[in-house]
Amino acid sequence: MKKTMNNKKILEKKLNQNGKNIDLLFKLALLEIEPPEGDDVKCIAYLEQILALDKDNVQALILFAYLHYYNLFEHAEEDLINKLISLKSPSDELNSMLRYAASWAFQFKGNSEKQIFFLKESIALDPKNVFHYVGLAYNYFEQGKDLEAKELVKKALGNIKKVYTDDPSEYDETNLNDFLGNNIKGTYLTQQMVNIIQKMLDQ
Repeated sequence: MKKTMNNKKILEKKLNQNGKNIDLLFKLALLEIEPPEGDDVKCIAYLEQILALDKDNVQALILFAYLHYYNLFEHAEEDLINKLISLKSPSDELNSMLRYAASWAFQFKGNSEKQIFFLKESIALDPKNVFHYVGLAYNYFEQGKDLEAKELVKKALGNIKKVYTDDPSEYDETNLNDFLGNNIKGTYLTQQMVNIIQKMLDQ
């Protein structure tokens, strides 16, 4: 899963030839989104370029939220939170990811009631993912609802579509679907992450 400088240089050269290519901007943003090799300033710049071309681009908004909460550990601007909550896509799959990303904002604020609300909304929109069940299960464990939590964990495990091996060619670091599957939906996971979820059944 390790990116190469050569890959970035090739994509940057292509972007210089066509600065409005959203696919290229996403590829470069993904190469910069993950620490320790990533550069959050560059990532934000690429995502802002995408939103300048397409102001309601759902995937770009989700990546913005992921960058803030999972990599920078900071509050996102209220404008981003409001968009995650209010934006409607024709795709339930995308709407589910938006609401899941919205749940992070309230987890970060310590508002478990709203976090749970958006996790449930995410599940209702697309019950085929993994991480929204896991997030809700964590909340239920904290509330002492162990049986309900474990049922959610079982549903999560049943939705995993792909488990990555140690072969780096299995994961394309510039592929948006791979990133969303691995980091947002949880349908594509490493064995290590699968093991972490399975251990929740032992609580």
